[in-house]
Amino acid sequence: YLQELTDTSNFYWNKNLELIYNLDLPEIIHQRNAKLIEYCKLRIKINELLYKEVYEGSSQYVDQIGQYNKQIDVLISDMNNTN
Repeated sequence: YLQELTDTSNFYWNKNLELIYNLDLPEIIHQRNAKLIEYCKLRIKINELLYKEVYEGSSQYVDQIGQYNKQIDVLISDMNNTN
């Protein structure tokens, strides 16, 4: 599970960021991309906390993960409302 978080999940979230950064698109799309970038960064933060949680055998990161998930929900809602 830990290897999957670092080798696969975070790898692809970082690849998504790289793709977004390298797109040459109109400004309106860049505004939406800013939300996608924030989304990817939040997913990476969650993965890092999940890694720590499993590695340490701790549940001390549950609240932080929940806060990041709430931020993700807001971002998704914002993106859906701008369509």
